[in-house]
Amino acid sequence: YVGRELVLTTAIGILIGLPLGAFMGYRIILLLENTSCFDRNIYYLGGLIAAGVTAFFSFVIVQTALRKVKDLKLTDI
Repeated sequence: YVGRELVLTTAIGILIGLPLGAFMGYRIILLLENTSCFDRNIYYLGGLIAAGVTAFFSFVIVQTALRKVKDLKLTDI
């Protein structure tokens, strides 16, 4: 149960964070730009790398957390 919740919230965070981060980054560049000195193109490879790093980091955290949680009884909470 705990493992599925962690995987689901991580996947939802990645799926929401990628487009929201791209939109916010674009808006920040537009606000800071006084001339055409910034590159406004979206590089999808960077988004995939960020999603991969996030998934790897979450995997490491989940493995650490599940070792501690495997003996947890929900009736004791």
